[in-house]
Amino acid sequence: MGQVSLRGNKALAAKDSKCFDALERAGFRVERFGDLWKLVSETRGRHYMNVGCSAKIAAGLVRKTDPKDLAPRKPIVANT
Repeated sequence: MGQVSLRGNKALAAKDSKCFDALERAGFRVERFGDLWKLVSETRGRHYMNVGCSAKIAAGLVRKTDPKDLAPRKPIVANT
């Protein structure tokens, strides 16, 4: 199963080479030829799968934000 997945991923990655290049320029780390199942199980949610937003990221319409650049949140205190 894993070998079939790797062959399919290599074909798709070669097809989307420009997209991967643009994502790297936008600051994303990309895994072009990784095993999808291994990637999902090892990263436990720290992964991105293109569902149509990569073109917007590449165009600069969606940006990656470093959490340290966000304003600190104030705790919510319930009035009791």
